Amino acid sequence: MRGTKPITTSVRPEFLAKIDQLAKEEGRTRSELLREALLQYLHQKEYPRTDSDDSSIFVNYMPKNVPEDQKWFWTKEWQEKEKEADLDIAAGRYKECDNVEDLIKELDSFRPH
Repeated sequence: MRGTKPITTSVRPEFLAKIDQLAKEEGRTRSELLREALLQYLHQKEYPRTDSDDSSIFVNYMPKNVPEDQKWFWTKEWQEKEKEADLDIAAGRYKECDNVEDLIKELDSFRPH
């Protein structure tokens, strides 16, 4: 059994020409390009854009029904810290601790003496 299922859709010739040109420029197939576009659309439906008057909201998409006491996670400041942490992890700039005591010792080592 296939992991994917084919679908058929109709588009105007000028739209198909744009799809084909973009696919060629990116070295991708029509299917790859359309799959990504559909996935992005579905992601936007699940995580609607935040057009709040609160300029501290940073991310483009916030999950639906986020409780008020958890909206801090989506602020610009917190998202910047999350991105920095992701970059540090990707670069190997972290240390794993086996237990809480080792973690506390590690954190204490950063205190000025």
